[in-house]
Amino acid sequence: MLGTGLGAVARFKLTNIFSQFHKKFIATFVVNIVGCLIAGCLLPFALSNWFSVTTLGFVGGFTTYSTFNNEASRLLLKKNKIN
Repeated sequence: MLGTGLGAVARFKLTNIFSQFHKKFIATFVVNIVGCLIAGCLLPFALSNWFSVTTLGFVGGFTTYSTFNNEASRLLLKKNKIN
């Protein structure tokens, strides 16, 4: 729970910082790429107990698919001009 909470806060902060310079959907893409890189770097520690806290918790909260799905839906609706 702690790892997921920290991951969600990190995603929120990074998205807000990155969104100032680019479109929000690009910020989501960057966050998901960074999350994949973190998970890949932590893979050698897969047998330790901390792997579940860091990868499943932090990275899971950091790269939430629901945020990607929400932003993709909004982009599609905006493109089709549906409110």
